[in-house]
Amino acid sequence: MKTKTILLVALVATFWACNRHQADEKPIEYGVIEQSTITGDTAYYYINQEFPVFKADQPADDSLLKPLNSRIESFMDTAAQYYWGMEVGDVPGYIDTVQARGKFELYTTYEILLSTSDTISLRLETYSYALGAHGFTAFHTYNYDLRHQHFIGLEEVLDLSSDTNINIINELLARYFENPEDCFTEVPTIDVDEQLWGFRPEYLVFFYEAYELGAYVCGSAEVKIPTQELQKRNLLRMNEDLAKAK
Repeated sequence: MKTKTILLVALVATFWACNRHQADEKPIEYGVIEQSTITGDTAYYYINQEFPVFKADQPADDSLLKPLNSRIESFMDTAAQYYWGMEVGDVPGYIDTVQARGKFELYTTYEILLSTSDTISLRLETYSYALGAHGFTAFHTYNYDLRHQHFIGLEEVLDLSSDTNINIINELLARYFENPEDCFTEVPTIDVDEQLWGFRPEYLVFFYEAYELGAYVCGSAEVKIPTQELQKRNLLRMNEDLAKAK
């Protein structure tokens, strides 16, 4: 009898502790308080970059958003070097040296794919032109766990532990790939190192830049796989946040 009493007390204590922990874990409230634009317009280049800065409602929670803000801002600071292969200040000298016509161009816009008290999913879209035959549009995605200050990898969301699972996901990508004019000549696929993806409330979305699935004229593509399809096949590891979109 004594053993049963001790066990009951232990179970009650565990239940109370779990409920207390859940009660203490308050939602993290935040907003986009600033859409920063870095604009430069000269005879040599045009730059217009827009990106979000996330701000917590409670000052104590601001530190939870700092890694995400820092990574976005760092990319913005180096975007010209990344896409043009040179710093902004080097462009006039380069154009004068090669006597090129036209302007270097750099545009960035963004879309917040998912915003919950636990998770942010963000896509940056950047168009760059460096006096070549044409410009290029590229994507960067950020999937961020606020509570743990952690950037989420695809392997945390999908079970990519076997070739069989990856093949099933690739079959779903092919099924939900929209190619109405048959411009794209390749079928979308992923592997364990996939980087260009994000959350939306009802599905996961994968992004493919120009040239990945077909000729440049076909442009970029995105493929949306409903979370229900992934759940049916026991491939979804992280589902709670997908139902909590603001």
